[in-house]
Amino acid sequence: MVKEEDAEFHPRDPKDYDWAETRFISFSVPEEQLFGNVYVLARPNVGAVISDVTIQKGFSRFPYEMDFHDPHMHLPCPPSFRKFTLRNGLSVEAVRPPYELHYSYEHNGGNCSFEFDFTAVGEPFDCHDPNQNPLLGDTTFSGLGDQWLNGHYDVLGHVKGKLVLRGKRYAIDSYDGADHSWGPRKEEGIRAMGWTAAAFGPDYGLHTVFHLNLKNGQVTYDKLRFGYVVDEGQTYGLVSAELTATRIDMIAVSNHIRAVDVRGKVHEMRGTAIAGHPQYAINPCQAVFQTLFRYEVNGRVGYGESADCFGLDYLAERMSALGRYRSGVPAATSQ
Repeated sequence: MVKEEDAEFHPRDPKDYDWAETRFISFSVPEEQLFGNVYVLARPNVGAVISDVTIQKGFSRFPYEMDFHDPHMHLPCPPSFRKFTLRNGLSVEAVRPPYELHYSYEHNGGNCSFEFDFTAVGEPFDCHDPNQNPLLGDTTFSGLGDQWLNGHYDVLGHVKGKLVLRGKRYAIDSYDGADHSWGPRKEEGIRAMGWTAAAFGPDYGLHTVFHLNLKNGQVTYDKLRFGYVVDEGQTYGLVSAELTATRIDMIAVSNHIRAVDVRGKVHEMRGTAIAGHPQYAINPCQAVFQTLFRYEVNGRVGYGESADCFGLDYLAERMSALGRYRSGVPAATSQ
């Protein structure tokens, strides 16, 4: 169960330099084909913070086509994770954690600013709570490494505020996802996972986390690690799910989700990409391919971000010339 005190830095061995605490939130302006991410990874025992703000309108295949990037790798770590301001101009406050968050940002170069509030819909999903996660005792839940060893929760919510990007003003009024993790996290790019959310308003949404598999140049979503739906304000864990996607240059451009929750209710939706890009700045050991999807279910339209996160060494082992040579995979079968 997620508690209010989980908004703060957690007790830890002060000699554990791999300990990390993260915050992630997404926001979107779907009618403008625009979406953004705000990511913070703090290492309180090291005294440093990674923080990145990324915003994209429409599609880009290469980082130099991106509308806005502001990655920082060595910011001083604040004394509190509940309310802080970083030297890159980002301020975060857990107003009523984990249900209400406030974000503001002023780019040091003057190219971007935003301010918005996040209000949860449904209960935050604690993947370590057996009352919420029916897969907790399954081997499906293990094997992704140390990212969420100690604690992790996801939550869907209403994001409302304003954005100014390179002189143009936008109103933010979307339903998106946020999460918070804590525990040991090594900077080793040897794994791959997919984070996908879809939200249709205050009463309905879905979130999944999958293992990813990359073989012969083809990406597939393997086993469901965990997931949940918010249905009429109630949060229900998933017992199974399948996700498929078609891609251009590793960026998903369409997908199909079929999930079953603990009540046996089936949730099925197809997504069409309205924006997408590669993201190489969220963490030095990862490449993330992000998409903003438009979904339609029973006449209702929803939106959500999909982020396929690959460790750089994971990609190199499967996609580089030397990696293919060592594994015996001919170059012609890789993208």
